Amino acid sequence: MKLFSQLVNWFMFFCFNRTLSNSLETVLTLVGLYYWPCMRISPRKVDFDSRKWGLVIAGLACAIRPTSAITWIYVGLLELLVTHDRLRFIVLEVFPTGALVFGLLCLLDRLMYGSWVLVPLNFLNFNFLSSGGDYYGTHEWHWYFSQGFSVMLFTFTPFAIAGSIKSKHQKLSGLIVWVLGIYSLLGHKEFRYFLLRPVFFSLILFIISLTCSI
Repeated sequence: MKLFSQLVNWFMFFCFNRTLSNSLETVLTLVGLYYWPCMRISPRKVDFDSRKWGLVIAGLACAIRPTSAITWIYVGLLELLVTHDRLRFIVLEVFPTGALVFGLLCLLDRLMYGSWVLVPLNFLNFNFLSSGGDYYGTHEWHWYFSQGFSVMLFTFTPFAIAGSIKSKHQKLSGLIVWVLGIYSLLGHKEFRYFLLRPVFFSLILFIISLTCSI
């Protein structure tokens, strides 16, 4: 049912098969979320190896597209709240993994550009600090809520809303609100920003929560 709900959505055929960095970012994020203990309905004993894999995949997603950090900030803070060994999580897992991915990214950019360039910083400056994306058009702050949902979900919209209320995945509900809230602060908005995110896939999961246990 989950796979069926994703595949029959009309907007998937338009956007997901395009060779965009968002597509790879989405796949990595979905895989990464699977390894995070805090995103499970019933958290079991923390599997440190599983969480490390989640961190590595999260780092790769952020390296490919820095805006993925919006998702992982939420997940990381949630994990920090529920884990019993916060110091180990920060010092022995987050810092080493982040440093390794960031170092490899800097070396790759140095090789490709011929000079030391902090691409994530330039990305942040253009898209967030200087509002460079506004050059391509702007929308009202409520655009994702008032138009994004209905256009992409189409006939699934009422089921997604009802499913999100009944779903046991309240952590995913929080992720949806967090990501949409942050993206709503930006002037430039696109359907693909919302579709190619775990947010959209979470809504698909909410749709089928009306008929089966998630």
